[in-house]
Amino acid sequence: MRTVFLLFFFVIAMTGLFSQNEAGFFKVPLQAPTDVPNWVQEMYAADPNVFEVDFLFDRYYRDRPFEKNVHTQNYKHWRRQVANFLNEEGFIRRPSYAEEEARARYLQDRRAALAHDRGAVWQSLGPVETYENGSDTPISWHTNVYCVEQSAVDPDLLYAGTEGGGVFKSTDHGLNWTLVTANEPFGPGIQDIKISPFDVQTVYVTANRRIYKTENGG
Repeated sequence: MRTVFLLFFFVIAMTGLFSQNEAGFFKVPLQAPTDVPNWVQEMYAADPNVFEVDFLFDRYYRDRPFEKNVHTQNYKHWRRQVANFLNEEGFIRRPSYAEEEARARYLQDRRAALAHDRGAVWQSLGPVETYENGSDTPISWHTNVYCVEQSAVDPDLLYAGTEGGGVFKSTDHGLNWTLVTANEPFGPGIQDIKISPFDVQTVYVTANRRIYKTENGG
């Protein structure tokens, strides 16, 4: 009886270790039906390989018009949520509480050392706390700006790439911003943006492990 109990405990423990997908990662938690593309089935799996989902997603829409639906919305939301938890093989592996605490202390000490070396004092402007849209429920995530580009020809022209895969454009030195990639299937995380020094309408964006080009400013 003791052997059976220990075996059961081991199976439960290993399931928790290797099944890292969570309903909270999705905008609309669903159980994938059988009549959906392979990338959808893999995304909802208990322990999906995120790189494989990316590959299947790209391959599926390579020869098809992009269709916005609950699964594509879930993919974009899911990809943002799991981005910081991926190991080298592309599997979702959350750090333990002790690992998160150790990393937070390391970053805090490193920032303090850098600030001291440079003689600079920085003050946090926030957000100190982030809340879920339409509620007062605290959440532990928010979308960050990954890159900002300013035109060498027109200083008022700026582009910003976000963690969520959006590219925003400003023509008044950052006072107002417009999303210019609403209909583009960019994956999460715009890595870089470059404006041509010869033509302000030509802009290059790095996303989905690819380089995209626009010749009309977006």
